[in-house]
Amino acid sequence: MRLLVIGGTGFIGVHVVDCLAARGHEVAVLSRAGAPQGDARHIAGDRRQLRDLAPTLRAFSPVVVIDLILSSGSQARR
Repeated sequence: MRLLVIGGTGFIGVHVVDCLAARGHEVAVLSRAGAPQGDARHIAGDRRQLRDLAPTLRAFSPVVVIDLILSSGSQARR
């Protein structure tokens, strides 16, 4: 399965990405800083500017998106 992890380079994110990749999933990480470790694909960008990243995200075509940055309901709605 293809998964996009937003914020996959942080304290929890690196473990989530590692577990998903170890289970054979194709993983891409969207982050502003630093590339993910391992085999995950890096998509450089800011989650607040997803429209700018739309072509890249569509090309990767994730089945599941895991957002580890959300901190409020209003962020989720955006």
